[in-house]
Amino acid sequence: MVGYVGAGAVGAVCGSSAGAADGRLEAVFPALAGAAAGTFIGIASGFVLGGICYAVMIMMNARGRPNLETELARRDPLEGLQAMFFVWSLIGVAIGAASGAALGVQAANPAVKMQPLLRPVMIASILVESFAAGLWRLRLRSAAKPALELDPPPNPSV
Repeated sequence: MVGYVGAGAVGAVCGSSAGAADGRLEAVFPALAGAAAGTFIGIASGFVLGGICYAVMIMMNARGRPNLETELARRDPLEGLQAMFFVWSLIGVAIGAASGAALGVQAANPAVKMQPLLRPVMIASILVESFAAGLWRLRLRSAAKPALELDPPPNPSV
């Protein structure tokens, strides 16, 4: 889970910085700094929101018939908590990186308007974050496969 969030954070920082800079070299470093700061704030707020959502999920429909969310919380509480942390931290990363990059570019050049810049930066942040998390998943999947053995293991009984 931490690897996915880390890969998503790197992807979101890169995507939102590239989207916010929009080909201007002087805006790359402020966008990168803002996106990195926004990413860390997004991860922290995502963990807080994930914990809040998990608490609400447990308390939801406590008196009535159990539903899918309350069953997940009762059956495996740690899995439900990890899922909420993971989802909300990825959402926080995307929003934080995009907002931070846009604010970084605006701090470097006050003439830049924030509103038209935010939509393409958010799209770039989400796309590259998803791509980076997918690459991390492929890396984990390929690392789990056993290596091809060309020579048979030695026979200890000989």
